[in-house]
Amino acid sequence: MKQAFKLALGVVIVITAVISGFLLFFMDGLIQSTIEEKGSEILEAQVDIGSLVTSLSKQSIEIRSIQIADANNLENNLIEVGTLVVDFDLVQALSKKIILDELIADGIYFNKKRTSPAKPFKARSKPDEKSEEDGFSFLPGMPAGLNLKSPEDILKSEKLETLEAVEKTRLKIKNLQKEWEAKLDKAQGKAGIEQIKRRIDSIKKKAKNLSGLKSLGTIQSLATEIKSIRTDIKSQLNQIKSLKDDLKNEIARTKKLVADLKNLPKKDWDRLKNKYSLSSQDGGVNLVSSLVTGPLKKKLDRAWSLYKQVSPYLNNGSDDKPDQEEVTRDKEQTTQFSQSAPTPNFLLRHALLGINVLNQEVSGDLWDFSDNQKLHGKPAVLKLDASKNENFDRFILDLTLDRTGSAAQDTLEVALKSFQLNDLDLGGSVAITRGEASVKGNIQILGENDLSGKFRLDIKNVSFNYPVKPGDEFSKIAGQVLAAVENLYITVQIAGTLDDYSIQIESDLDQLLNRALRKVFDAKIKEFESRLKKSIAKATAGPLSETSSSLAGLLNLGKGLNANEASYKDLLGKATKSSLLGGTTKSAPLNKLKDQLKGFQLPF
Repeated sequence: MKQAFKLALGVVIVITAVISGFLLFFMDGLIQSTIEEKGSEILEAQVDIGSLVTSLSKQSIEIRSIQIADANNLENNLIEVGTLVVDFDLVQALSKKIILDELIADGIYFNKKRTSPAKPFKARSKPDEKSEEDGFSFLPGMPAGLNLKSPEDILKSEKLETLEAVEKTRLKIKNLQKEWEAKLDKAQGKAGIEQIKRRIDSIKKKAKNLSGLKSLGTIQSLATEIKSIRTDIKSQLNQIKSLKDDLKNEIARTKKLVADLKNLPKKDWDRLKNKYSLSSQDGGVNLVSSLVTGPLKKKLDRAWSLYKQVSPYLNNGSDDKPDQEEVTRDKEQTTQFSQSAPTPNFLLRHALLGINVLNQEVSGDLWDFSDNQKLHGKPAVLKLDASKNENFDRFILDLTLDRTGSAAQDTLEVALKSFQLNDLDLGGSVAITRGEASVKGNIQILGENDLSGKFRLDIKNVSFNYPVKPGDEFSKIAGQVLAAVENLYITVQIAGTLDDYSIQIESDLDQLLNRALRKVFDAKIKEFESRLKKSIAKATAGPLSETSSSLAGLLNLGKGLNANEASYKDLLGKATKSSLLGGTTKSAPLNKLKDQLKGFQLPF
C-alpha cells in the first residue's frame, strides 16, 4: 500500500513537472504564433511579433516589436509598437473574458516603413492607373496637379442639372397628357357627337310621317326631344369651354417649364466653370484645392477604412443581467446570492500610451475600451496631450467612441499650436521650407456613417520653394507670388457619409495666385470655358429638343377640343324646330300640317 502511494505521488510529480516545463518553454511561443495567425486573419494584414514573455505569477504579458502591415501598402506598417506590457485577470481569462486593468504601450508609430515588404494577406485589386498629365494644360511645364480636367472628363464625373430637370419635365408632360386624355374620354367627345347625330336623324325620320291631327302628339314629343338635344349640346359646349380654359392654362404652365429649361445649360456652365476654371469672381479656388484634395482624400479614406474595422468590435456581446445563484441548504430553504456585476467579454480599463506624433513622443491615456459599451456603461475615450517641445508648442487630441446610446456618436477634436514646418512637400513641385502652423478642428460621425467636420490651418512666417524653369512663364509667376507670401490660411470642410463625402477647401493663397496667373492665362481660360460650354450644349441639345417636341401631344389635345366644339356648334344650328320640323318648303312637316289644319293654331 505504501509502495503504491509513493508510485502515485511520483506520477503526479512527473506530470506536474512536464506541464510546468511545457508552459515554461512552449506557452509563450504558442501565444505568440496564435496572436500572429489570428491577428492577421482578423485584420487581413500581416502581423509580426518580435518576442512575447508571460508571467503567470505576476499575471502579465510583455510583447516587444509588434508590427501590423498596411494591407494597401506592403512597404509600410500601419502601426508599430515597440513595447507592450499588459496585466490580465487570470480568473476572468479562464472564464473566456479578457479584463485588462492596466496596459502600457511605448514606441507607437503609424505608417512607418518596414525593413522588408510584408506578405499580401489577400489579393488586392489594382488601382486605376491614370496619367498625371491628363487634363487641359495651360502652359508647358505647368504642374500636373494644377492642370484643368478636360471638359469631356468633367462631364463624365459631374451630373448636369439640365439633364435631370429635362427628365423630370418630360415625365411631367407624359403624365399630364395621360391625365388629359382620360378627362376628354370621360367628357364623351366624339362618342357624344355621334350620339347627338343619331338623335337628330331619328327626329328627321319621324317627322317625315307626320300627317293630320293624329300627328299632333308626335310633333309635340319631337319638339320636346329637340329641346332636350339643344340642352345637351349647350351642356357639352360649356364643358368644352371649361376644359379648353383649363388645358390652355396647363399648356401655358408647361411651356414655361420647357422655356425655363433653356436657361439651365448656362447655370451648369457657370457652376462647372467656377469649380474647374481659374476665372471665378471669388478667385481661383482650384490651385490649393488641387494640391491638397487628392492627398487628403487618400488619408481620409484610409482613416475611414480603419474606423470601419474597429467599429464592429465596440458592438459585440450582450447586455444580459447577472444571474442569481441558488444554494440549497435543506429541503425547505434555499438562499440566492447575486453574482458580481456583469462585465464585457473584453475590457481595457486604462492604457498608458507613448505615441510618435509629428516626430515627437506624445503621452496619452485610453480609458474604458470594451466590446460592449452598453453593458459597461462608459464610452471609450482617448486623450493625448503634449506640451511645448522643439517641434510644436502644444498638441491636444480628444477621441470619444460612444456606443452607450441608441445610436453611435463618435467625435474627434484636434488642436496643434505652432508646429515647425521644415521641408514639407506639398506635391506639384511645391514645398514649404519653413513656417509655423497651427491647426484646430473636429470630426463627428453619427450612426457609424453620417460624417461632418471642419478644420482650419493657419501658417505664418512661411517660405515656399518652387523651382523656376527657364522659359516657363507659369513657374516664374507662381514663384514670384509664393515668394511674397508670409501668412496664409486653409479651411477644410467635410460632409456626407463614410463612403460618399465631399471636401471643400478654401484658402487666401488661391486668390493671390489667381490674380497673378490670370494675366497670363486669360486666353487659355477662355478656350477652356468655351470648350466646356460647347460640351454642355452638345450634351443637352438633344434632350431639350425632345422635351419641346413632347408638348405636341398636349397641343393636339387642344386641337381635338376645338374640333369637338365646332361639331357641337354645327349640331346646335341643326337641332331646331324650324330646321327639323318647319322649314321653308310646303312639304316641311309643320307647314304641311298647317295647310291640313287651316284655321287651327298649333300649341307649339
